[in-house]
Amino acid sequence: MIDRKHWIGRARLHAARMEAMVFLCAARAAVACLPFRYWHIWLGRLNRQPQDPAGAVADEAAARGAATGRLVEQVARRAPIAFKCLPRAMAARAMLGRRGIATQLHYGARRSAAGEPLQFHAWLCCGDRIVTGAAERQAFAVFSKMPAAPASAQAAAAGTAHR
Repeated sequence: MIDRKHWIGRARLHAARMEAMVFLCAARAAVACLPFRYWHIWLGRLNRQPQDPAGAVADEAAARGAATGRLVEQVARRAPIAFKCLPRAMAARAMLGRRGIATQLHYGARRSAAGEPLQFHAWLCCGDRIVTGAAERQAFAVFSKMPAAPASAQAAAAGTAHR
């Protein structure tokens, strides 16, 4: 017989997967349909100056960030539609922001061959851990970082302001 803890754990996992899918779809729709000026608030303020990577994040918060990143990546891989790196980073940032965990979004660019357009990549860090987009990160030069917004601002941008 399966005990109650098993069912509670499975229910939490399914709820987290549903949350990730909702944020992934919202981020993909925002990036695809809206100009940057309308959805940049979700990300925080653009900062071209080097910052301390998400400040001093506790080890347990960084571990939770890494687990959230794995969950977002897993949901994105199994989804029937493709989610690029920016919606994945946006979804993980929103999920962690709702929990009061500071993150830093990085943007990078590279030129693959002469005459070809620039390629861009986004990844999310929580403390010194890379939450999403780690696989290709080394091939891109960072050109901008979005530091962590206060948790209340991230929660408001995600539509879940605490009162």
